[in-house]
Formats: sequence, structure tokens, C-alpha cells
Amino acid sequence: MEDPDNDWRMEDVHYVAEDTRLSAGQIALRGSQVTRLSVAKINKKKTIRILLPNSTALFLNASRRAWLEAQEIRKASKIDRSIKKEVMFVTTRDSFDYLVGIKRTATLRKSISAGRSAVALSPIGSGCHSTE
Repeated sequence: MEDPDNDWRMEDVHYVAEDTRLSAGQIALRGSQVTRLSVAKINKKKTIRILLPNSTALFLNASRRAWLEAQEIRKASKIDRSIKKEVMFVTTRDSFDYLVGIKRTATLRKSISAGRSAVALSPIGSGCHSTE
């Protein structure tokens, strides 16, 4: 069995204590990692499976990225280095992007919730998965 490609934003990671038959009839061997996933149809011939992320972790990650982007804009405009009492961003676009980044950070922090989707269980690294 290959090593799982885990990420800190994953939701519901579990390991089975004994060989277990999953809802789709697959067998998860003792010690196998099992996690929740969603399967979506892309077109008539193809589906995509996506492991379910933890919504709180996704929001925190997006918030951090927005904050870092806003800090880079602030740094590039030398806002904190200036000795002037009134400063400006280098471009109008930078000023708007900074405001959007700061607003997105605040909004995301307030919006953290625990939403769920229709899911299936899948043994990670086994090559088999459910398409419930």
C-alpha cells in the first residue's frame, strides 16, 4: 500500500482496527487509513474524487493567504517605512487589493463553519473507492 498524501486541511482521517467491509463493498485492511470523500461527475465519461477538507482549516488557510498578500502589498508600497504622516499605495490597484485582502481575512474568520457534503468512505492508497 502506498503512503497516503495527507494534508492538514483533511477532514475525518481514521485508521481501521481490523479488516472492514466498507459501504460500497470494498475491504479496508487492518491499519488502512480511511477518510471521507466526495465524487462529482465532470462529464459523461469522467468523475473526480475529492477528499473532504475540514471547512475550518480551509477558511483559516484562505484567511492567512489573504493576510500575507495584503502584507506584501503594504511592504511593496513602503507604508511602514515612510516617515510621512500620510502615505499612499504605489498604485490604485494595490490600494484596492490591500483592502480586499484585509476585508477577506476578517470575513473568512467570521464565516468559519462546519458544513458537510454527501460523502463516501475510501481506503487511501488502495486504488479502490466508492462512487455512492
